Amino acid sequence: MDTQLIDRFDSDDDEQSQMAIGSNVDKNVGNSSKKSRPRQTFPFGNCRVCSDSATGIHYGIATCEGCKGFFKRSILRKEKYRCYFDNACLINVTNRNRCKACRFRRCLDEGMSVDGVKMGRIPKLVKERALREQREQEIQQEKSQIKVTDEGRAREYSCSSSTSDRSVENYDPIKNDTVNEHRSTDVQPNRQTNDVQKKNDQTNLKEKEILKKKTPEFLPEDFSIDETIDLPISSTEKLPRQTLETMRNLAEKIQGDSKNVPLKLNDEETKLIAFIRFASNEIFLRHSRRVNQLESRMDKMVFEGIDDSLDDTSTVEDFLGTVPKIVEVIMRCAVFYVQELPGMNYMNGTNLHQMILRRAYDWFLLKYYLLLNRNGQCYFLDVHGFRYTRRWLNFFYGIEMANAMFDFAQSMRDLQLNQREQSLIVPLRLCQSDQTSNDDEMPRLLHSCYLVALFEELKQHHGEIKGKIHFNKVLQVLDLLTPLAESYQQHVGSRLVQA
Repeated sequence: MDTQLIDRFDSDDDEQSQMAIGSNVDKNVGNSSKKSRPRQTFPFGNCRVCSDSATGIHYGIATCEGCKGFFKRSILRKEKYRCYFDNACLINVTNRNRCKACRFRRCLDEGMSVDGVKMGRIPKLVKERALREQREQEIQQEKSQIKVTDEGRAREYSCSSSTSDRSVENYDPIKNDTVNEHRSTDVQPNRQTNDVQKKNDQTNLKEKEILKKKTPEFLPEDFSIDETIDLPISSTEKLPRQTLETMRNLAEKIQGDSKNVPLKLNDEETKLIAFIRFASNEIFLRHSRRVNQLESRMDKMVFEGIDDSLDDTSTVEDFLGTVPKIVEVIMRCAVFYVQELPGMNYMNGTNLHQMILRRAYDWFLLKYYLLLNRNGQCYFLDVHGFRYTRRWLNFFYGIEMANAMFDFAQSMRDLQLNQREQSLIVPLRLCQSDQTSNDDEMPRLLHSCYLVALFEELKQHHGEIKGKIHFNKVLQVLDLLTPLAESYQQHVGSRLVQA
């Protein structure tokens, strides 16, 4: 059976090669006087799976080379995929590699099948008609897209620039840190193709209209609380396996005690820590565009004296109806963020998934603590624009726990951390082991690395003596999360399940 499958896949590949070559091959090779005419390939349109440019009819439908190869590997290897987001992931050019389960299901839903392999070439009349229609569509698109601003081109260039040299082996701390100091915190997303962009806009149109009606003040037109929408492609490399021994050496020096920091680092350790600092900051910036917009909205509302709670007429049913969706969005954002962090590729999928579930509340509070304003009001929004004011925090978490959350937010503000220091706080907390951890070794190694990276960052900002004092203060504030997380698990977890 497997031999028959392989034969079918190979025949499909041969068929598409013949289609690409065309039927107008000059058999008289010796006649060099005739000039070869430029070949025009058949316009297959967009890939039915991910909306990329299709290269042929593969296994029954028009797909790109990437989806063709993915479907072929999945069938031959008899892969069994699993989705952690209720089988509802959006598959497009940008994120098609993030969930194999939803991508494979999309392939099947669109009609891909081994039985869909067909032999033969496209008739000439059909090809000419399709090419004519394609040219007409291109002319219409050019007319409707004449105006392209210089700003848009600059953003596209800045986000799609080559970053192949960003790895541990060729990382230059001085060069990259100098460039990074002048980088804007509002990272612009990569531009997708027109068809994919239109599809995404139509998908989120309803949500944006609702959001615009409920919260028209100080938010951009493209705002969404979901950081994964239009998320730029990651530009940082994962830690190679060769660095595992260096991580073990660092953990052996620290022995799980922050009092052993600072350390005298050798060349390999210095290079590893410098890369962790750089990569963590890059990832932090990529995942902070939406929260920066919320913080800007909050600052303007506070400055102009706008109180979000005065016109809040929402009911308990309205609030509870928003909880499942916002939890789904927060978990998706957490997964996308955490899996990119340096060193997380060392952990297997199950342990990483359990760690994210265990630390989801910590991640949420560390990411959005600035929205718990010192005036006692909360400025967080859900996907549809529902305003999570202090009233709803008191209702959901309880007054005592809500007060503790605001106290923690104030303690974090008092630290006055810059963005590079903040980027190391989240992974440091995530990798802190506890009694519920199944695999303690890898989180322990990563926690040691991020501990040293945080100190080195603080030392660069404050000097070694003041940096050590600030380092201890940061760890003390992070310890405040432990009772908060325990209270969340005990009192809010059951309420969340009911919602």
